[in-house]
Amino acid sequence: MTSISFPRQALPVGSEDSFYLDSSFAVACLSYERNCLDLLIKITGRPTYVSSVVWAEAVHVLVRTYLADDLQKAMAGEKEELVHPEIAPVLLSEFIKDQAGEGGFWVRRACHDVLKSPSAQLREMLLPYQRSAVAAVDSFLSDSGASFLTIGADVLEKAKAICRAVPCDTNDALHLASALKGKCSYAVTKDADWVWIPDAFRPAVVRVA
Repeated sequence: MTSISFPRQALPVGSEDSFYLDSSFAVACLSYERNCLDLLIKITGRPTYVSSVVWAEAVHVLVRTYLADDLQKAMAGEKEELVHPEIAPVLLSEFIKDQAGEGGFWVRRACHDVLKSPSAQLREMLLPYQRSAVAAVDSFLSDSGASFLTIGADVLEKAKAICRAVPCDTNDALHLASALKGKCSYAVTKDADWVWIPDAFRPAVVRVA
């Protein structure tokens, strides 16, 4: 079987099996998604791998998530559950209050504006969010026992071959190339697109619902 939909389909874990965890799976685990945590428990003790792309993507997503959640809660006056209660109200009142009536779309745009702002003051205020995200991702990777696979010239060439052969995101190509280079039995993801990539360009895929 070249792809498994977990938990609908059983995952037969053998003693020699190894697993590559992608960014979407890591972020879902950090969000305490039950199916992902159940799978993580199931493969505990088996060789587990990630790449630096996983670390970078997961940190990026968490920074945006923490910031968006804080801005939404600050808008609603919910101060008790803010990730950084000393910062979000300042961002809301001093920099982006004029757009606060535009709802969820405004929050997504505000996150982008803050993350890309040329303002040194705004960038400085993002540091606590980045530190929280780095700490969360590092803790998850340490607790999961994952080892890092190196992205060298050979992995990059494999990723290029995947991109030349099938339409896919370049980071996905790096994930799959890393998993292949690491001889992983399975690539674990939340990404539904991976199951459509030909078998020659990926290991068996475990797609977690």
